Amino acid sequence: MRGHGRGPAAARNRGWRVAARTGVDWIAFLDDDVEMPDGWAEGLVADLAACGPGDAATQGRIHVPLPGDRRPTDWERNTAALMGADWATADMAYRVAALKQVGGFDERFPRAFREDADLALRVRDAGWALRRGERTIVHPVRPADAWVSHRVQAGNADDALMRRLHGRHWRDRAQAPAGGFRWHVATVAAAATGLLGAAVALDGLAGGLFARSAARVPTTSRVRSVDATAAGWTPAKAAVDATTAARARVLRAGLVTTGAGALAWLGLTARFLRLRMAPGPRPGEPGHREELGRMAATSATIPVAAVVHRVRGVLRHRRTGAWPSRVEAVLFDRDGTLVVDVPYNGDPERVTLMPGAAEAVGRARAAGLKVGLVSNQSGIARGLVTARQVEAVNTRLAELVGSFDTVAVCPHGPDDDCACRKPRPGLVRAAAAALGVDPAVCVVIGDICADVEAAQRAGAASVLVPTEVTRSDEVAGAPAVERTLLDAVERVVADRTATTGGVA
Repeated sequence: MRGHGRGPAAARNRGWRVAARTGVDWIAFLDDDVEMPDGWAEGLVADLAACGPGDAATQGRIHVPLPGDRRPTDWERNTAALMGADWATADMAYRVAALKQVGGFDERFPRAFREDADLALRVRDAGWALRRGERTIVHPVRPADAWVSHRVQAGNADDALMRRLHGRHWRDRAQAPAGGFRWHVATVAAAATGLLGAAVALDGLAGGLFARSAARVPTTSRVRSVDATAAGWTPAKAAVDATTAARARVLRAGLVTTGAGALAWLGLTARFLRLRMAPGPRPGEPGHREELGRMAATSATIPVAAVVHRVRGVLRHRRTGAWPSRVEAVLFDRDGTLVVDVPYNGDPERVTLMPGAAEAVGRARAAGLKVGLVSNQSGIARGLVTARQVEAVNTRLAELVGSFDTVAVCPHGPDDDCACRKPRPGLVRAAAAALGVDPAVCVVIGDICADVEAAQRAGAASVLVPTEVTRSDEVAGAPAVERTLLDAVERVVADRTATTGGVA
C-alpha cells in the first residue's frame, strides 16, 4: 500500500484500516528504520496479553545505539531522545477499537512529529489507558547531512497545531519538553533590531525619511532682533545646518541600535551554540571539529527557521477543528459505480443505473451531504466520444438519480500525463473546490483502485464497491469496502466522520 507522500499519519491510517478488515483486535506500528531483535514478536504477544480491557495501547522500549569512543552529536542525541519519549510509534501497538473510536492518526500532521503524541492524548481523552510493555526494539541513528537540525524546525508548525487542538498546556499533558522557542524569539528580535538600526543609519547617511522628519529649520520669528543677516544667517543656510544635524542624529541613533542588536544576537547565538556543544564531542574526540562547524552554522539559522515555521503553523491552523473531520460531501465515480459501464458511451439512451444507484444518491442528499460526480472520460482524448456527448450522458444520469452539486470530468488519455485523471488527485480536488469544502471532508465512492488512490492522494476518504471487474488485489488493498452502493452510503451517513484513506 502506498501513502503517496502525504506523511506517516496518512500512511498508517490506510495500513491499519486495511489490516482491520481481517478482524484483528490489535495493530502494531513500527518505524521503517527500526531493528527487531530476536524474541521481539514473543515479547509483543506477552505485552498484549498483559493489557486489560481498558488498555488501548502498549509501547515498546526503544534502544538507540550511541558511539562508545566519544560523546554523541546533536543529531545522535535527537534520536536518543526516543528512548525516553512517551507513546512514540517507533514501536506502539494500538487496539483497533480505540483507533476506530478516535479516527486514527490526525493526518494534518504531515511529518513524523507530534502525530503520535496527539493520538495518545485523544485516546486518553476517550477514556482509555496506555501502558508500557517490556519488549525492546533497536532504533539506529539515521545518516544525516549538516543541515538536518535546521530542517527539523518545520516541526514548530506542528507544535502550533498541538496547541490549537489541546490547549496551551498540551506539553504538560503530552510530557513533551518545552524546548528553547522563547530564546529563539529573543534571538530573532535581536537580529531584527540590528537590521532596523542599520536601515536607520543608512537613512541618516542618505538624508532619507527619518533624517528629513528629524530636521528642524528655524524661522525668522525665532531669530533675535540683532542683525542676523550681518551675522551670516540666511534661511537657506539654516535649512542646510538643520538637515546636517538631523542626519547626524539619525545616523548616531541607527549605529547605536545596530550595535545593540548585533551584540544581543551574537550573545544569544553564542549561548545557543554553547548549549548544543556542551554535551557533544569534546576537543580531541573524533568528529569534534566537524560537529563544531555544523553547530556554528545551524545555531545561526535555527532561531529564524523556528519562528518562521511557528508563525506559519499558527496562521495555517487558526481555524482548525477537532479530528476527525465531519463528512460534508460524497463524490461518486460514474462508470461501474452509478451506471453500468458501457465503454466510451456517448448515447444517453444507453444509460443504465447500477443496482441501488438512485437510492444511494438520494440517501446521501437526504442526509444533508453534498453530492458530486468525478469521472475519467479518456474517450474524448481518443476521439471516440465528444465532450458534448459526455455531458449529455451526465445529464441523463442526473435525470435518473437527481442533480449533482458538481461534475468533474477528466477528458485526457492515459498518456497525457495530466493531473486530473484518476488515480491522480486532480478531479477530487477540483470537485471539492467547486463544492467549497476541503478534500478531507469528502468521501469518494468507486469500483476500482483508481478511485481509492485518487482519494488517498487528494486527502479524501474512500469506500470501494467491487464489481465483477474489480481485481482481488484492489479489494484487499482498499481501506473500506462495502458490498453494495447503498451500503457504502449508509456507512458514510451512519458515521458522519471520515479520515483520509477510509471511512472509520
